[in-house]
Amino acid sequence: MATIAYPYPNLFPYIESKCLWSYSIDGEEHKEFKEPLSNWDYKASLEIKCKLTWNIRDIFEQANLLKIINYSRIAIIEISSPGQICSGRKKIFDYPLIDLKKLPDQIILKINSLNNSSNIQFRLIIYTENCELNRFKYKKGSILYDEISTLVLEGERARISLQRCDFKDFNNENAMWFVKFDPKNLYQTFNETYTLFLNSNKKNLEDQIKRSTHLKDALKTDFVITIMCSTLLNEDLDIDLDEDYPDSSLGFQIKEWLKDFGIESKTNLEKFKFEITYNQNIVKRKCQNLFCSDFD
Repeated sequence: MATIAYPYPNLFPYIESKCLWSYSIDGEEHKEFKEPLSNWDYKASLEIKCKLTWNIRDIFEQANLLKIINYSRIAIIEISSPGQICSGRKKIFDYPLIDLKKLPDQIILKINSLNNSSNIQFRLIIYTENCELNRFKYKKGSILYDEISTLVLEGERARISLQRCDFKDFNNENAMWFVKFDPKNLYQTFNETYTLFLNSNKKNLEDQIKRSTHLKDALKTDFVITIMCSTLLNEDLDIDLDEDYPDSSLGFQIKEWLKDFGIESKTNLEKFKFEITYNQNIVKRKCQNLFCSDFD
């Protein structure tokens, strides 16, 4: 990490890498900030984890600042963009380094997702109280280290296109959901090619899906099968396994799913299309095996 020209001795020259930041949505497995939020919404439960990649005491010792470690603190500030409630910044973690032995290896925080839209920035700082070292007086709030990491909630990150409507209008009042898939070409942005409709007459359906692993799995496999089969059986959408489709495109997503099925050659692709046409039940079983939760 580059040295920052603060007018007093600090930790910047001795910290070579940023912390490891990860997130979890609705209790799912943690993912790094760089990975897409595939199921983000404003009612989601958002958990943030910050893991230091360096030892605090060692860094203070290398910087010859060990004498002021007991007068220093580590804090995390959430900087939220405008959401459904408000925007702003607030300190969500603040810990005195005099109790360094009790500081957990990973800092885990719950975030109010309603406050956020677009992205959230997390600023980690190490700062001082009023103290003195080698005749230099550190004022309260003097920054010894500072880094910012951003979690993107929208924009380039994946976000499900979801609508709720009365299924009586489709003469399917007992159905729970359906996927409307209307692609223009394989280069189209994936999230623009489909809409997931939930039946508004099914009370608390969205909450039930979130709570039920089996419903989530059923929805996930139905979603994948609908889009993948519709794409591969559409003569106007001729997937090319050798083509480098843009990362956020329909073509890229189809190729990724095909890799999950072990299909990376034209011969295997033709066999797979045959299965989709004449033995779709086999394809559905394979899809369940790949995308349903493992309870072992």
